[in-house]
Amino acid sequence: MITVSAPDGLDLKKIFDSGQCFRWQCIGEDAWRIPSSGKVLEVRQTAPDTAAFFCSEEEFEGFWKKYFDLGTDYDRISEMIDPEDCFLSEAAAAGRGIRILSQDPWETLVTFIISQRKSIPAIRTCVAKLCGACSRTGNGRGGDTESSMRQFPSPEAVLEAGKNGRLDTCSLGYRLPYVISAAETVSGNEDFSMAHLARLDDGALLQKLMQLKGVGIKVAKCTMLFGFHRLDTFPVDVWIGRALENEYGGNFDFRRYSPYGGVIQQYIFAWYREKETAGFRLKRLDRKVVFRGKLLSFCQDTVQLPDGKKETWDFVSHPTGGACVVPVLPDGKILMERQMRPAIGKETLELPAGAKNSPEEDPAEAARRELEEETGYTCDRLIFLAGIYSAPSWCNEHTDIYLAEQIRPVHGQMPDEAEEIRLEAYPMRQLLSMISRGDIVDAKTVAGITAYAARQRLQS
Repeated sequence: MITVSAPDGLDLKKIFDSGQCFRWQCIGEDAWRIPSSGKVLEVRQTAPDTAAFFCSEEEFEGFWKKYFDLGTDYDRISEMIDPEDCFLSEAAAAGRGIRILSQDPWETLVTFIISQRKSIPAIRTCVAKLCGACSRTGNGRGGDTESSMRQFPSPEAVLEAGKNGRLDTCSLGYRLPYVISAAETVSGNEDFSMAHLARLDDGALLQKLMQLKGVGIKVAKCTMLFGFHRLDTFPVDVWIGRALENEYGGNFDFRRYSPYGGVIQQYIFAWYREKETAGFRLKRLDRKVVFRGKLLSFCQDTVQLPDGKKETWDFVSHPTGGACVVPVLPDGKILMERQMRPAIGKETLELPAGAKNSPEEDPAEAARRELEEETGYTCDRLIFLAGIYSAPSWCNEHTDIYLAEQIRPVHGQMPDEAEEIRLEAYPMRQLLSMISRGDIVDAKTVAGITAYAARQRLQS
């Protein structure tokens, strides 16, 4: 273990939250496990601007010092800020301790392709699933956790996992073909190798990255900044765009901060996102389980209202969550289930679905199990479509929805004793009409059918 101090700022929590890294794992208060380029570091914040690095001096000097950009003077960058610019001065002060990491370019490219229209927690989940899927053995019996933690999958590993269908459950959605296309291009074309791209100047690198399928200017610039360490690159996402418009009327002077525009961008991103999200003062203070049933628990939350008053709110907990399937028959019709629902006093038309056996169960495995038990069908391929909370104001039930392709009957239905299920099949257009008329009222079914329809439109 060695102690590292950075007088110009080193704040691990701020770096973790800054949206540039998606494989750090929090392992305790102010402590993280960080994988990069086949190495794994455990690091703990021990004081302001000081951290304990659990590695040898040789490994720190040879790799982690560069990874944390400890050779750049961030105080000098902050001194470039116009003192009359109150917003940016506040942003830099609040963002002190953020450093631009020197990450693996291929990992950065893939993770930012995945990041499109996803929150930071959702990106981390998808990236973890991708690493696990690519480290699995050919028999599909599970992943090598240590391997997937230590080494981000190579382009070749991504392609192999794609051929075996293991990427279909990684929650990548429309981004999946972009990831596979990037792997094909990088592995099969020397002009797109990371070594070749690293030799290009900023302009040529930006143009080259944007030739990859699914890589627009934002993903390309994020890859440049966080993967190729081009510190003058200034990506503009929703938060940055909003800040530049609201604070500068769209007339921000990028040239003033060259060659460190990317550092300034990080200060603006962190500060503006914090300002925009800090307005929610409603928070949960405590939760008590009042009744614990076989599947559900009834809880009471103590919440603090925006005016500071406290109230008790009722809450239903379904800790395991569930999985739902959109099973598409060879003729294109969707296999549905009609059954009686005593809770609402009428029959419903629903997609096959059910609870997971435990919170840790892979939702894709639960989806496959429910499909076989309730319909007698199995499938060759499951593709993630959506994840939903049924009623987030009073229930924490979460359901993952999958598309089941190439389905075929394997045995008769094997429903639970309490289940009475009648199978029916409908064209997608008819189901959409039934949703618009209010004939289909089950939330997960409405979400699953519309998510499948959206996928079909995007691919047409």
